[in-house]
Amino acid sequence: MDSSNYDRKNILICGMILVIIILFILNYKKSSELSVLQSKLSGSENYLEKMSNEKLSKENLANQAFQYQNKNRIAVPAVIPDHTPPKDTIRLYYAEWCGHCKRLMPYWDEFAIAYKDKLNIEKIDCENEANRHKCAKVSGFPTIRLFKGDSNKVIEFSKERSTDGLKRFVDENIRG
Repeated sequence: MDSSNYDRKNILICGMILVIIILFILNYKKSSELSVLQSKLSGSENYLEKMSNEKLSKENLANQAFQYQNKNRIAVPAVIPDHTPPKDTIRLYYAEWCGHCKRLMPYWDEFAIAYKDKLNIEKIDCENEANRHKCAKVSGFPTIRLFKGDSNKVIEFSKERSTDGLKRFVDENIRG
């Protein structure tokens, strides 16, 4: 056998072993899946034997590598998305029996429709058992808080309870 062909085969075998190791790291982190890895390894030995018996040309190697990549496809995004900071969230804590809350609801709903694209808008019914943990630090109703998405800052609402008051509050606090 020609020494250049022998070197090509060794390089190819090392490359295939490297691909198998990368696949292992990406896909088989759990030790319970070792049997799957062993079957892949035994399959790759047959693949390497088949490869070593074929003509080792640049085109053939490129074709084999392409087929192997498509056979064991790994999804990689074409463009890595920019990190976008989380949106700010305004949250209304209310109770169904509260008269002030009942008067606020039409204004809140109008505000929510107008600002739905600017920030996350939530209504938390504190009388609902599932929401009790969210209402632990609420002492009165209605309570409105703005949670800044880019920090841990929480701003308590203290403006006029109207659509315009809610809009002013948000506009003043989500800038800069």
